[in-house]
Amino acid sequence: MSFDQPPTTPDLYYDLPEAIYHADTESLSSSGARTLLRPGGPELFKYQRENGSGRSEHYDFGLAAHALLLGTGAEVVEIEARDWKTKAAQEERKAAYAEGKVPLLSATLRQVEEMVATARRHPVVSELLVGGKPEVSAYALDEETWTMLRARFDYLREESPQEYLFVDYKTTSADAAPAVFASSSAKFRYPIQDAFYRIVLRLLGYQVSRSLWIAQEKEPPYRLTVNEHQPGDLALAEQLVRKAIDIYAECVAADHWPGYGTDINPITMPAWAIREWEALLA
Repeated sequence: MSFDQPPTTPDLYYDLPEAIYHADTESLSSSGARTLLRPGGPELFKYQRENGSGRSEHYDFGLAAHALLLGTGAEVVEIEARDWKTKAAQEERKAAYAEGKVPLLSATLRQVEEMVATARRHPVVSELLVGGKPEVSAYALDEETWTMLRARFDYLREESPQEYLFVDYKTTSADAAPAVFASSSAKFRYPIQDAFYRIVLRLLGYQVSRSLWIAQEKEPPYRLTVNEHQPGDLALAEQLVRKAIDIYAECVAADHWPGYGTDINPITMPAWAIREWEALLA
């Protein structure tokens, strides 16, 4: 099936181009849901939907790692330069973006290749990424608000009829140790993404056997862990997903996307600042 615009029918889509998926402005994704839940989030959501959230070396690094590990996604191109300071390198990067490709400096590309090779040698990861499909998109209709929801799984594998396992791959500049990744997961609200994906599959009539999160460090020796959110956290995250969907539906209906508001806000200094000031007076 070929696509020139996002799907409008609830289903699983195995060949939806990444660019078409991310260009969709008529449905709600997990990243959008997480933005809506932030203070002043609706205003930021509207801006990012209309203008994009920008590109960065960190973002390109992650895209390239996904593409090389999963064997699909945007084409990664090498820019044979030491840095982005020269006009030639900047022009090559601009041209790559225009063609929907991911430009990486030579040294960064070698780094990503070594990292991905390490991941493929990991006994659990090598077993997980077999028998399924990478970069699967799913569209489902929320039955309470008639909001179209969308999700894109890094890897989706059918475990039994109507039951799936999905895998998400995160590269990290922090430690990939489980306790540290738990903090990163809380910071970036990955349980909300996890719950959102589960809800989308459930609306399509499927169950989730497990959802596993690969966290891999971006520096040698590229250590990694495979992690799983716990039921209590996911139950709370599902409630937050429900709230995000309702916020989205209300904003769409009213065409009103509030930010921080217009009140004058009394602010109190955090406890650590008070302790520091009191120590100075001692």
